[in-house]
Amino acid sequence: WTRAGLLPKPVHPMITVETASLDDKQTISITPNRIKRTALTLALPGGVSERSADVCLQTAFDQGRSPAFLSALLHEAGKRAGEILQKVDHSALGEVVQARDELFVGREPVLLMVEPHSLVITGLYATADRDAETWGCVLLFTQDRRVQIKGLAEDGCIPYATSCKLAQLDVAIQKDVWHPLHDVLKVIHDLEREALQKLKVTEKLEKQLHKTWEDSVFVEWMKPYEQFEDLLTQINRLSFLYGCLWDAVELVDWRNGEIRDRATNQWLAEETLKGIKQLPHPRLQKLAERLETQLPEMLTFLDGIAQPLADWQAQAEQHFQDHSSAICFQNSVARLWRLEHALRNGQKKFQKAALESQQWLAAWIESDPPLKELAESLLNLLERTVRTSCAAETINSVLRPYFDHRRECTDLVSRQLFLNLFVLWFNMHKFERGPRKGKSPYEIAGIKLNTDDWLTLLGYPKEPD
Repeated sequence: WTRAGLLPKPVHPMITVETASLDDKQTISITPNRIKRTALTLALPGGVSERSADVCLQTAFDQGRSPAFLSALLHEAGKRAGEILQKVDHSALGEVVQARDELFVGREPVLLMVEPHSLVITGLYATADRDAETWGCVLLFTQDRRVQIKGLAEDGCIPYATSCKLAQLDVAIQKDVWHPLHDVLKVIHDLEREALQKLKVTEKLEKQLHKTWEDSVFVEWMKPYEQFEDLLTQINRLSFLYGCLWDAVELVDWRNGEIRDRATNQWLAEETLKGIKQLPHPRLQKLAERLETQLPEMLTFLDGIAQPLADWQAQAEQHFQDHSSAICFQNSVARLWRLEHALRNGQKKFQKAALESQQWLAAWIESDPPLKELAESLLNLLERTVRTSCAAETINSVLRPYFDHRRECTDLVSRQLFLNLFVLWFNMHKFERGPRKGKSPYEIAGIKLNTDDWLTLLGYPKEPD
């Protein structure tokens, strides 16, 4: 099959192949505007460095451009992008939770604000520091762009709390649930390595005892062996509590589709924390202190969904005229959302359960078509509930590789100009896969800029081929 695909197929003697003459070829006029559009496309989304862009232009058009020209072009376009972003009206987003995070370029931070549902970047700033005053300014700048902040999703960065006070922003804070749980997993791995070291010591002493029994060696062996056994007990206990902590920050129980409430998850989280506090290892005591500090704000998402869910339940009960049927339908929709969410995260073990849940719900809706609108409303409600700051982490993962090739982004001014370009391009580019496929962040948010081409908006319009 490989050979058949690579080798040219023989031409049948009765078939004639027409070849185009050189005169029939379509010519493309190479204008300064076309050069600039191509150069900017090579930068975003191409991620091509200035010197490599020169080679690409030379190959495509037989007209290269120096790194100085390309750097000046990026600066010029970055200034225009900054002016455009200042005029964008983000009020179409409505009241939203903003995720925020930091990305470091060397030792200097880049501060990010993003709306998690549409992934619209509402602010991206190159700064000299990341203290509370700087973050307070970022919050004010974000509101100046007509973003109505009803909550913040963030990690445990210390200046965050003070920055809200400085910006006089009193909103609900959702602490990221992934980072604390990752800390627990890291402690488990560290204790496993410590236990392995104790085991190696005991094995070495056991070899001595097998050769010649000595009471002093046996006494020496007892201490690391007891420490190993103690560590193993604590590791097993912490591993169990790790699963309980994950369960305590769930929005939907994948087993039965129950949508959690604050009281249930709060009780489970507190009991889990009590269990961790009972483990004597110093690392676990410090871990418990950190978790106790962050735990109240890790469950904020349950407060946010309470009233919208109550409104939806009222509509469901009005349709069914039966409480038990409404709850059964709610759990079926919520379970499907949770299982599909797990599949998107690569947990293939839920594939069969998700398919069965989908088929069951489809049959239910087929027998009662108005339920489709109710199901979509609940799915949208669950999807818009923000538990983590992973939207900001996603943007950071996209942005980071571009700085590897940007030699002109060595000072704050040039870096900010490039960030302006990145924000405009990202907010207007169309997603190629996933649930947002075929739409740009601005389109999802309902923000209209009279064109869907970011280069045209910058003043470099398309040219006919």
